[in-house]
Amino acid sequence: MQELKNELTHFYGSQNLLEVNLRTNCHRKEKCWTLSSQRHSNYHIYHPYIGSKYHQERIMVIGINMNDYGGSDAATYLANKAQKEIQAGKIMTFANKSGYRGSLLWHRLLSYAAILLQTKGAIPINSDKKHPTKEDLSNAFPYIAFTNSIKCSPKKNNSTPSKGMRENCPDYILKKEIGILRPKTIIILGVQNKNNLKSLLSFKKINHNVKSIISLFDFQNNGEVVKAICIPHPASSNRSSSGRAKARMDELRSIASSLYNK
Repeated sequence: MQELKNELTHFYGSQNLLEVNLRTNCHRKEKCWTLSSQRHSNYHIYHPYIGSKYHQERIMVIGINMNDYGGSDAATYLANKAQKEIQAGKIMTFANKSGYRGSLLWHRLLSYAAILLQTKGAIPINSDKKHPTKEDLSNAFPYIAFTNSIKCSPKKNNSTPSKGMRENCPDYILKKEIGILRPKTIIILGVQNKNNLKSLLSFKKINHNVKSIISLFDFQNNGEVVKAICIPHPASSNRSSSGRAKARMDELRSIASSLYNK
């Protein structure tokens, strides 16, 4: 995976984005940071987390952005930290003594990836349980790549991106990252995220069930057809709603079966 990281580093360097404050140095800064009063974090561009077996199935997960965090290896650091906590049996990762209750993000995205990988036969089903276990999530971890569609991390409202960030950052950076990583399947977390990427990547809708929780699209990338699976972001769910999470996983398993078991 070092070759992919080198190619990403070359791209970031060509745009003068390495080891600089994105708020003051990014070429799109004026379009993204429209208000002088917006509080910003002094964080740098970060490389996507790329698992050691990513090249085998090429499953890429796209979140929204960091929450007041960043730096060159930030995504990889968080991914490794989340894996250790999940292996220890945690569902909510990164909880701390300062009152932060933790995030469902990594548990959910690894669950979704595990379902796809099990359906494809890339990882085993370790139990008779219907939904992925912590062992399944650990097995899925090296097969994925993870990044966010927006690289800046505002210091307000849970780091909610501005309209300018949503309109500019995916087109400027994420689209190039997708071109370099060449995923076969992408999992997009969040309805707004899906809407931002829909026109950018020229999605063609596959499933038309209006009652469906999950949207399925495909698009062309470097001459390959890529499947885009769009799932509500874990942060949009009630933290105690295990039923809602199970419903999403049931639907995803059905979709994966139709995609991979033809």
